[in-house]
Amino acid sequence: DPTITALIKYVWSQRNDKAAVSLAAVQFTPEYAALMGRFPRHRELIKECVKKLLRDLASFPHHKYTEQNGQICYKKLDSLVHTIYYGYFTMFAYMKEHDEGHVQQAVMESRLYFNVNCGSFSYAELPCQYERMMGVSGTLEALSAAERAVLKETFGISKFTYVPSMYGESNLDFTPNSKRSVVIETEEGFYLAIRREIDERLRGTISGNPCERAVLVYFETSTQLEDFQGSECMSDLKHFVQVITEKTSNESKAGLVRQACTAGMITLLTREFGRGTDFVCLDTSLNDNGGVHVIQTFLSDQLTEETQIKGRTARQGAKGSYSMVLHRGKKSLGKFMTELEIGEMCRGEKRYDLIHPKRVALFETQCSSNTARVTQAAQSHKESIAFLEDVWEGRRTRVSEYLLKHVKRA
Repeated sequence: DPTITALIKYVWSQRNDKAAVSLAAVQFTPEYAALMGRFPRHRELIKECVKKLLRDLASFPHHKYTEQNGQICYKKLDSLVHTIYYGYFTMFAYMKEHDEGHVQQAVMESRLYFNVNCGSFSYAELPCQYERMMGVSGTLEALSAAERAVLKETFGISKFTYVPSMYGESNLDFTPNSKRSVVIETEEGFYLAIRREIDERLRGTISGNPCERAVLVYFETSTQLEDFQGSECMSDLKHFVQVITEKTSNESKAGLVRQACTAGMITLLTREFGRGTDFVCLDTSLNDNGGVHVIQTFLSDQLTEETQIKGRTARQGAKGSYSMVLHRGKKSLGKFMTELEIGEMCRGEKRYDLIHPKRVALFETQCSSNTARVTQAAQSHKESIAFLEDVWEGRRTRVSEYLLKHVKRA
């Protein structure tokens, strides 16, 4: 509607004047008066929309997004997509990028509208409507007791069938409690430890074989990956490694994945590529020399993610190996264990067998809080279903009351 567009453009034009974009000031503008005149039966609803618009404008400078090919994109799994929308934040992002010449006028104009919260739906509630539930997972054995309880008590799934691999026993080389497979370093020496691990694992397992292996290095975030790539310890290699993050285009991604399993290749990746990305080693010499090695530079909150990352190597009967490089800081191993516990572990003979129970304990605690949020979301889900029924049956008064309540809640 042109009256809505006019008000939004006015607010954006005055964004650097805090007094001008207060609700009291905006209510006295011709744009606001025209909008109220256009929708006289929805004055209170429009007022709440304007309040939300102004609140989001004040917070917009802190909003993170990526502009790509004239679209505002956000991270989704291992990609950047333009189909995610964060209400007025995304709208303001389009306006900002248009002002800077990155977004076309028509594209920006198509994003100018009020966002009216019509409720929310819980993914946890949707399966409860199904008559039958079944699924296939490669990480079923890695589920925690809390996750199994949810499957059984919430969704009524009680039968689990385990099917062995058609390729036989895994050829993955990973010795959980050895210092060689689980490297623990200080925060200061963390990047150097990763570099040493790369150099060591590139060397083949067959003595005298000149063929190098391939190494995949997984980082928790793209920021950590880029920081490591630009660090001093990678200065001699940074132009000879390939990088795959959510910013990598789909066209480039396919070629990089193929190249990752060639001898001598070092690939840095974010955690999203530890699940579902098929790294296939077709080089028989590389396979004979130990196959692809995977280095994980963070401890996953859940065993299922770690299992998926391990599964990027030793695929379909091929050889492969896996190791961890962790640091003692609060953002790594210190998140799960105290400094005293870490010190005692480093002096002892066991590593993974001490780390894993701590991870499980933390996850169980988080799972309890997640359950509370799911219960709260279930109530919103039921209210949203009732709202759809009111819309379908034409109950205008109830629809208006619902919308006003949810706009105020947003």
